[in-house]
Amino acid sequence: MKFSAYASEYKRLYNNDEEEVAALMGDNARLRGGGIGTGDPMNPRLHWWPSRLDFSAEAAKVLPAVPVRYFWTLLAEIKRRKGLETVYCFSHGARGELQFGGGNKLTMGEISVMSNADVSANFQTGGKVVFVACNTAQDRVFLQAIANALHVRVEGFPDGVKWSLEFVGLAPHRKITRRGLDNREMTLHSAQSFNPMR
Repeated sequence: MKFSAYASEYKRLYNNDEEEVAALMGDNARLRGGGIGTGDPMNPRLHWWPSRLDFSAEAAKVLPAVPVRYFWTLLAEIKRRKGLETVYCFSHGARGELQFGGGNKLTMGEISVMSNADVSANFQTGGKVVFVACNTAQDRVFLQAIANALHVRVEGFPDGVKWSLEFVGLAPHRKITRRGLDNREMTLHSAQSFNPMR
């Protein structure tokens, strides 16, 4: 059995499809002062930033897809199921943290005080949790600590995760037709694995 979870607290930062596509395509380069958008969410009109809409669209490819507000919510969803093969968690991330939106993060500090996180009984032998979140595997100690706490293999991405939009029409009337991972740029096979230390 597989299922997906996605960070539910990242609201869409755009008023309409055209505004979002303009940020993605760099149509606003003059407002940015030139150059390429950095992905910095401080001003989403200048730098495109994926939201729960993007995460949920990708999560829907592996059903059931459930929204999670916190890491603890993810653990509760795992504990409700048996015989798991793979759990995918789509969210934002950074070196040494998973982000769920609304300021909700999992950091090394939370892992160090985590109790009752062993979910190994809910997985098949060789089961795993895949965190599809930018740069979470840059800190190998962080991902190893999660694997140790959960007692299952975890995977993460050290070099970012590429998201994309597909759209139809011309400015200023573009409409988004697809959200999700940019599978031309990355595959889930590029994740790094961390096995729990016994």
